[in-house]
Amino acid sequence: MLTSDQANVLLELIQRQVLFFAGSTLGAGILSDQEKQLLIKHGVDPDKIYDPTKDTVSLNFHLGMLSNILGQAQTQGLTYEQLYRYVQSGQHIPLNKRERATIDSIKMQSMSDIRANAGKIFQDVNNVVGNQLLTARANQEEYLREQIVAGTGNRLSRKQIVRNIGRLTGDWHRNFSKSVQYISHTALNEGRAAMIHRRHGDNEKGRVYFQVQVDACSHCTEAYLTAGPGSQPKIFSIKLLEANGTNIGRKAKEWLPTIGALHVNCRCLLTEYVEGQIWNGVKFVWPEGQGKEKPSGRPKVRIVFNGQEHYV
Repeated sequence: MLTSDQANVLLELIQRQVLFFAGSTLGAGILSDQEKQLLIKHGVDPDKIYDPTKDTVSLNFHLGMLSNILGQAQTQGLTYEQLYRYVQSGQHIPLNKRERATIDSIKMQSMSDIRANAGKIFQDVNNVVGNQLLTARANQEEYLREQIVAGTGNRLSRKQIVRNIGRLTGDWHRNFSKSVQYISHTALNEGRAAMIHRRHGDNEKGRVYFQVQVDACSHCTEAYLTAGPGSQPKIFSIKLLEANGTNIGRKAKEWLPTIGALHVNCRCLLTEYVEGQIWNGVKFVWPEGQGKEKPSGRPKVRIVFNGQEHYV
């Protein structure tokens, strides 16, 4: 049977792994002083574990900016290594103060999700260990007899705890995977929105719609399309979507259109709408005989992608 001290050690080890994951992917700045001290207690320097190759938020934000500029055709087949080299080269689009703040905000949101998932893990472990202890106490005489006669009671209880916790790890993995996917897509859309901000500033000229997947859920279809599956997308101002914040903590019936993922499984892609384009039943296009949008008056930024120069 696990003692209370052994159970606490188990919970502390789980917490250490969760914090190591957070610190290595989001940076030590995302951790509280107490969380840093726990890592230090286990011989881990929180200031040295950050791995930029695993920074899901920053990399997806840059991918969003890049895909908005170059278009999906050029970035759809982009590999993880290419994206990382692009960011590490220093020849990517330099982030401004607003964009850095957006990334920090997404990371804080991600850390909240990580802490919530960790809390669920601790609850699950406590339930497994606690139930096992209660079962043993309820059958104390039989339990003691097994220990004395066969010496197996202690081993059986531990095996049962291990089995129960092992069964739960699948749920934990799925929860973390959903959280990572949600935050990745949110960062991607925020990066795309950042480039629209650069073109239009803080005025309300920046307009967007969402590319909704064919198999999208009814929530996304209702939020982002005008008349059901396959219909013309709704047009939103960036300012409105920003004001809607996120749907975290809202019930499904209260969900609002947002820059980030509408819900944890949402993959609808935020896309800039150019004034003057019309819907042809499949996509927004220019009316026949009309030109493309006028270039913005902002200074061009030089980037190098896959060995090619682009001025955007």
